[in-house]
Amino acid sequence: MISKWKCLLLMVVLGLTENTVAQSFLESPGNRTFESGVGVIRGWSCEAVEDVVVTIDDKEIRLPLGSHRPDTKNRCENGGDNGFGAVVHWPSFGMGAHSATLKINGVIVAHHRFRVSGVSTDFVKGLSLKHTFQKFPYKDKDVELIWSEAHQNFVISGVGIPPEAPLPKAPAGSIVHTLTIPKGEQTSSIEYTVPFKKGVYRQLIKAYNRRGEAIKICGDFGGGSINGSVLGRGQVCISGNFVTYVRGGEVKQHSFWLPARQIAEEDIRIVIYLR
Repeated sequence: MISKWKCLLLMVVLGLTENTVAQSFLESPGNRTFESGVGVIRGWSCEAVEDVVVTIDDKEIRLPLGSHRPDTKNRCENGGDNGFGAVVHWPSFGMGAHSATLKINGVIVAHHRFRVSGVSTDFVKGLSLKHTFQKFPYKDKDVELIWSEAHQNFVISGVGIPPEAPLPKAPAGSIVHTLTIPKGEQTSSIEYTVPFKKGVYRQLIKAYNRRGEAIKICGDFGGGSINGSVLGRGQVCISGNFVTYVRGGEVKQHSFWLPARQIAEEDIRIVIYLR
């Protein structure tokens, strides 16, 4: 029969173990993540840590302690020197599935499974490549990646707005007017005045993004004004044809308004063709 003192001692030990588990974290490798190139085994703990060991499969790696982690100050209620970590070349463990087990002061606090991939299990030298991904991380942005030998991986070398693509060729005999609604436009409307010469014109309105891709347009309008609205994400509702009459030999001007308060992803180019 277990004495009450042994029960109390067991509860204390279990309590300390649970507390250690709750306040210690293995961030990388994460559970069910992909790792490649040169990276860092890292994590943090609020406990009074004396020994940190991560076992990758059957290889033990003892990690240096006390790196500054200001993001853990409030959680741990201390100065923030709670981090631990070590640089590794992931492919050196071999391509494919692996496991990582974290022990803090001899107590297992995390067990993760992850996969390693890469160009080679050796440290590769002499490679060079640059590639641009379009519409990433935002619809109106491009990101440029470049191979880094030090990282044995691709790193971001630049994020920027792509150059504005030329608009489609205007129909023969058309007079073209253009305007741009900037990304994130906060005004309730945009006013644009089209100067007309004497005569009768048929007007066609189209919308494009910076890449020259047509944006869905819908609806119709009359009476010299366009009542537009924004549909969904970046879809401008501004379509239709109307006839402009010039009376008394005078030049007539028409204005229209395009609600733009929901255009959040990219610049919208409005093109007006007069024929």
